Amino acid sequence: MCRGVWGKKAPALTVSQVRRLLEQVLPLNIFTLAEVLHGVPWTQQRHHVAYLSHRKSRPPEGGLTTNGTR
Repeated sequence: MCRGVWGKKAPALTVSQVRRLLEQVLPLNIFTLAEVLHGVPWTQQRHHVAYLSHRKSRPPEGGLTTNGTR
């Protein structure tokens, strides 16, 4: 990032400052209802895939395995 006239002593940007900058610089996407509805099943499918992946990698609640041991 360019520090301009401040040099090495330039203050760091906060998250809210970066957010404000990006809101002004980046274009906003305006979606139609059809585009939003088209994206819902895709998002749900991706969330389900992530759920299944996390479910495989985590022990079940209570810490017991499928054969009843810890």
